[in-house]
This record gives sequence, structure tokens and C-alpha cells, in this order.
Amino acid sequence: MKNRKVMRIKIVTTLVFFLSVYHGFAQKKTNYSKGRAVLQGMVPPDYIKETIDLATVPMEVVSYTSDKYDTIVKRVINKRIKCVLSLDRPKYIKGDFFANGSKIGYHIESGDSIVVNYKGDEPIFSGRGAAKWELLYKLALLKDSMELTDSFKALSGRFKPLKNLNDYFAWNTYLNDKLRKTTELIDNYRSRMSDFAYNAIKERALYEIEEKRMVRFSYLSRGSVKSDSSDSLIVNQYGLTNRDLCVIFDSTMNGAGAQWLQYESSFVGDPYYLYAILKFYALRERNRFFKDRRSDTSILGKEEVDGYVVRYNLAKRRYKGLIREKVLAFFFNHEHGLLHELGFYPEIEEILADYYKQPGFENHKKEVRKYEVEERERQMGKRDVGFKLVDMYGNIFSKEDLKGKVVIMDFWFTGCKGCIQMVPALSKVEEAFKTDSDVVFLNVCVDESKDRWLQSVGQKKYTTGNGINLYTNGEGNEHSMIKNFGIAAYPSILLMDGYGHLVRGRSKIDPRIDNGRLLVNLIKEQLLLIKDGPYVWEGDSTIRISRINGISLMNETINKKQAVSFNVPSDTGGNSFTVKLKEQAHGTPCQFGDAEKILAISDIEGNLKALRDLLRSNGVIDENYDWTFGKGHLVLLGDVFDRGSQVTECLWLIYSLEQKAKEKGGFVHFILGNHEIMNLQGDNRYVHEKYKRNAAILNSSTSELYSNDAVLGKWLRTKNIIEKIGNLLFAHGGVSPGINKLKLSLEQINRIAREYYDRNGDALTDEYANVVMSSSQSPFWYRGYYTGQKNTGYIDSTLKIYSVSHIITGHTIVSDTVSMHHANKVINTDTRHADGKSEALLVEYGEFYRVNTQGKKTSLEVNSTLKKEEKYVFLK
Repeated sequence: MKNRKVMRIKIVTTLVFFLSVYHGFAQKKTNYSKGRAVLQGMVPPDYIKETIDLATVPMEVVSYTSDKYDTIVKRVINKRIKCVLSLDRPKYIKGDFFANGSKIGYHIESGDSIVVNYKGDEPIFSGRGAAKWELLYKLALLKDSMELTDSFKALSGRFKPLKNLNDYFAWNTYLNDKLRKTTELIDNYRSRMSDFAYNAIKERALYEIEEKRMVRFSYLSRGSVKSDSSDSLIVNQYGLTNRDLCVIFDSTMNGAGAQWLQYESSFVGDPYYLYAILKFYALRERNRFFKDRRSDTSILGKEEVDGYVVRYNLAKRRYKGLIREKVLAFFFNHEHGLLHELGFYPEIEEILADYYKQPGFENHKKEVRKYEVEERERQMGKRDVGFKLVDMYGNIFSKEDLKGKVVIMDFWFTGCKGCIQMVPALSKVEEAFKTDSDVVFLNVCVDESKDRWLQSVGQKKYTTGNGINLYTNGEGNEHSMIKNFGIAAYPSILLMDGYGHLVRGRSKIDPRIDNGRLLVNLIKEQLLLIKDGPYVWEGDSTIRISRINGISLMNETINKKQAVSFNVPSDTGGNSFTVKLKEQAHGTPCQFGDAEKILAISDIEGNLKALRDLLRSNGVIDENYDWTFGKGHLVLLGDVFDRGSQVTECLWLIYSLEQKAKEKGGFVHFILGNHEIMNLQGDNRYVHEKYKRNAAILNSSTSELYSNDAVLGKWLRTKNIIEKIGNLLFAHGGVSPGINKLKLSLEQINRIAREYYDRNGDALTDEYANVVMSSSQSPFWYRGYYTGQKNTGYIDSTLKIYSVSHIITGHTIVSDTVSMHHANKVINTDTRHADGKSEALLVEYGEFYRVNTQGKKTSLEVNSTLKKEEKYVFLK
């Protein structure tokens, strides 16, 4: 127990703060008097830093996406600090000098004067307002004590499926007991706290309990469905009918905690529970939690949006006052709510308009309107926005007519002075692509008079008149296309990619500024992106080469006996490099002798430009993509896949450089990262949409693009997850303590891993494979070097086991530059390529340098250790 308390005191309450930020909207307009609050006292006995960071965020904000907080740095003097805060409302506060208040979060109000001292390892709180801090600490201890019991340990994990039906009822009993003890403890402190503090703490404490109960019921209700032997009674995997679930829901999900949160609380910090439970109430109204009729497509509606509409209307009926307002606003303003996740369906537009008509709470509606504008702007480049317009011949022209084309849209009207200025610049852009059938120019007029529109088209004064001329059919600015595309000024130029997505906002494309040069380059980029391939598959006697251009598929079959080579387009128009197919894919060694020069690059993620620039600027390739690195070694440290739009081209470039390097005495190492493994296993959650669409065109899945029949797939399966060059060890993530304990050789690690490259975790049957392929311990997933693990003595063990001096990784961004860590024993090479901050590690005659896309070379010894205040971690 003592160790748990020590840990609680020492750990920075990051999770507490995250949940606090997430709390959300203002409860009501409360007239809190502005004033000061004082926080002072001891730091923990073992605290050794000279300063301490305190972070505050208002408890009452009006946006679910706000994550802004103020940081105050205080100097520690004689193990004590003092901080005076100016407050206009209650704020959450975090800092590593006080104990973790469960998941509720400490907060401070105007007039508080809280003192923190320690008696041994126990924090002692005193002063005005200290009662709430004492309560929060006791709630944390209550949670700890209950989770140490045998009955709790026998329960299924919070986010793991139920063991059985009894497990659900055991969870329910545990949560009822926790609810009783929690409520009693909070009520014992009620007279010693403000009403605000009482309600805020109780709301969050009960939320934590009821949210767990809701998760348990969700597992119970969504179990897989099966029929009994007579096929007349439909039950789920727990043997429950819908009627059974209705009875269980009524008896377990409407207790005192749920009732207080929904109808009595005067503080609604995080409405997520109230929002989420509505789905279950909607299903309960229909007396069905799962589909028990084969003819049903859904219980709440045929489309995904239908269920949200049902829940929105249910919230209007079920809740009142502040709770009602908070939940309704949450549908739209939550950072993962309707507007963000689904976009602007007609049904969503309808309930959004209805929400604005609801009386009162204008500050909440103001924030929803602000978020709506931001989402419309953001989604212009990501969502499919359909439209139907009329052409000069009276025909309906829609977005469906533009599949696979790069589209430039010019929005104009008769009399527009800026439109007159736009015509010469846009004419030059049209001239540059006059022979390219993959580029389409649309001229969209918002004149209300059809005759006036036709006359202006003929004059070519306000528009070039070339391309396809379209008319909003007299609706002018009220046409849905104008609203959905966010057209607020004329002229406006928008660029649409080959997949129907807008490339950039209108404010970033104005051909008048540079006579269309930027727009021409953007169009060229998009023309490259609608092209993909080649994808190459080997048959018994033939090789099939498939290329994609927009929505068109081109196949070529070649006799396997002849030498096969083909060109792959680069990231610049008109340039390409040649690839010669290898006769057979061979396994790659995992240990190499010393190399005079090594260039290591990680996490390119389909960014061919960054890869090309790093290679060319640092002497690895020339302008023709030929090897110029001599006997040097190029190391790709994983994650060439995902997020970017030129993954195929990056893979073929690496493939081709392998052969070219060997001819010159050099070597190319491609060490697989977690994203390579994910793609081989069919996990495409981070795959660029381009590849999902192209897989469909090829009548395959994204994983089948890299099957064992595909040349690239077979090649990838020959690669390693860890390698050694001289006295340097390379792995995408690193070597975990779990790998150390196995005492496996590099050859053994790679051999074990290779067997499971395209098999998910369910297929693991070997105790070694369970570690080697683990999502937390494997060399391609491990993040422990950079995510706060304090005991790093195992790094020395790794160096000793594999007889190396340094470990070189990617996988986790910790800086904008290549950087050294852990007494310079670990080097991180992952940088922000997508943001133009590309760097690589150069090892030259035993010296370490960071190099960039301009070929600038900086010794790593100069800044071998990041200052703590500059260090940050981004997980991918």
C-alpha cells in the first residue's frame, strides 16, 4: 500500500489533467466573484527539481475542443513553493507536488488558501478549501483499496469482454458497493465544501462509476447472435433474448447514480455518459438491443446517421434545462461528434438547424456555430460533397461526371471586378493543360438570370468561357453547392483531386498573384497522385503488371522468361526511375561488419519528396535516382507505409536501390516497422484513402496488394525487424526488457517474427513469438526509450547482449531533429517529414551527424541531450 501511495505522489497527473480538459461546456452562467487563491506547501520528500510546473484550465468552458491551459513555473525554495492565482472562475490544477485525486482532478476556487504538507509519504491538506482536496485524495484511496480485493481481481478487465453472465452481475454488485461508499464519503464532506465543489466532485465520481456500468452492459447487449436448436428463439452469446436484456437494463442501469447524473446534477462537466446512454434508452424504447429479425437492417434506422437523429430527439424529450442543453450541444460540438465524424448530411443539417431554434443558452450555441464554421472549412478537403448543376445545353452535370479527374472550379458572377482580373491568369493555367484529358475546368456562375449567364459566357469577360460552363439554375448564392463549398467571395478558385476531395481552401489559391504558377504546380502534383503502381504479381509462367490512372486500370502481361523492367513516376511531373525485377527474393542477413558511411532514415510514411530530397542532398543518389553512395549503407528504419500518398513509389525506389547499391559495393537495409506489419496483416486504419480506392479498382483488399503473390509482398517478407551494422543496433522501435529476457540472437528474433508477419495476434502460438510480435514489447512497436520509463538500466543490458555501443530507432517523434538520449546510447531518427522537417542520421567513420534535405551536416555531439523543457513525444 505504501508503494502505491509513493507512486501516487510522484507521478505527474497527466491523465487527471486530460480528463479535466475534456470536461467541456459551462454549466450555467454563475456569478462567481473574481478574486485570488493561494496554493502553497511542501513538495514530496524525494522531489529534486529546482522548479515545479503548475497547469490550470477553467472548469467552466464552452467548447468541447478547447485544450488551452496556463502553465506557471514556480521555484522550489527549501522544499516549499507558494503560488498566488488570480481567478475569475474555478479551475482545475495539476502539478507533481500533490497526490493524484483519482480521475476527478483537483480544483481551486476564488478565496481558497490551500496548504499541502507531508507526514512521511502522506499528504496533509489544510487551509480554506482544503476539505475538497482531502476528499479527492480519500476517493483515490477508496478506489485503490477496492481494486485490491479478490472480488475485484476476479472481474473481467474494464475494456475486455465479459467472462459470462455472472461476470456482469458481479460487476454490477461491485459498482453498487462503490457507488454507496463513494456517495457516503462525499456526503460526509458536503458541509465543508461549497455547493459548486460538492456537485463538481460528485458528478465526476458518479460518472466514473456509471460509465463503467454502461461499458459492461454494452458487452452484454452486443454479444454475437445465435439461434437455439429450434431456430424459433433468437439469443445472443450469453443466452439472452431481447426481452431478457430489457429486464436487466431496467434493473441495473437506472440506479441512484444514473438518476442523479441525468436529473439532479447542477454541474455537467463531461456530458459523454449522458450522450452515450441515450443509445441504450433508444434501443430500450424499441424493446430490442440486437437484431432478431433477419429482414432488419438496423434497429434505429437504415443509415448510420439515423441512429443519431433518434438519440437527438430523445435527448430533447428526456432531459431538461442545463443537462438538456449540454447534451444537445455535445452532438455537434464534441471533437468526435456528428459534424466531425459524419459531416453535413441533410439529416444532420436539419437537426443542427433545430438545435439553433431551441431557446436559451446562447453562449453554448455561439460555440457550436463557431465549431460548425471550422468543420465546414476543414472538411472541404476531406469529405465528398456532391452537387448537381445545369450546363449550357440544359443537361444536369454532377460530381459523378468527374470521377478520376483533377478539377479546377472557378466561381464567378456577371459584374464581378475581381473575376475580370482572374480571366488572364486562369487562361494561362488552361493553356498549360489543354491537351491533358485528366484535367477538367469548371466555370460555376451564380447569376440568377440564365440569359445574363449565357451572354457573359460568350463575352469571356468574367470567365474564360473554356472548359465546362455550369449554372446554379437561378438559385444563386442559395444553391447547396455554394454553401457546402463555403464560397463567401468571388472569384473563388477551388481544386478538386481525382477522388472528389477539395485540395486546398479557396484563400490559398489565387492565380492572379503569380500568373497561375502555383495552381499549375498543384495540378501537376494531383495528376501524379491519381496515378498508382505498378502493382506486380507473379504467376507460374507470366507476370502481370497493373497501373492505375484515376479510375482507369491498365494491365500488362509479360512472359516470365524475359527480363522485366518498368518505369515508376517520381514526385515531380515527367520524372521517373527504372526498376528491374529481381529473379528471386532472398532472405536478408541481419549482421554486417563495419561500414565507413551509414545514412539512416525512418518513418517516411509515403512521402517520396522527403525521401528523394534526403537521399539526393546527402550523396546517396543522383538526379537520375542512381546510387552514388559507394560502399556506404542506407538504412530505412521502418514505416515507409501509411498516411502518405506515394507509398508504392517509395517501395519501388528502395527495391531498385538495393540492386544498384550492391553493384557498387554498398547495401540497402529495409528494417520493418509497425506499419509494414500492420499492412501485411490487413490492418489498414492508417492507410491513405487513395490505396483503399485503388485496391477496390483492382478487386482486392489493401493487404492483398502485398500478398505473397505480389512482388513487393514477397520482397517485404524477406526483411528483418532488427539488424546490426558494426557496433550499431538498428530497430524501428527498440529493444524492450521483454526481448532482453528472452536472450535470443538477432537471427532468432528475425526468424520468429518472419513467420508471423502476415498473421495477427490471434495466430500466435509460441511463447517467444508472443513477445517478439507484442504490441508493446516487439522491436517494431516498443516505445519505452521515450515515454517516461524511469528504469532504463536494461539499455546497458541490450548493449552487452548484442555487443553494440548504440541503439538507433525511429517510431516515436521526440524532437524536430535527430537526437541522442540516455547518455547518448540511444539515437532517435524520427522527424516531422510531413511538416517539411526532414532529417536523417549520418554515421561517418564512427562520428554521428544529423543531416537535412539541404545537405547541412551538424555534429550530434553538439546537442547530444535534449533539454527537458524541449522534449515532447508524439505516438503514432
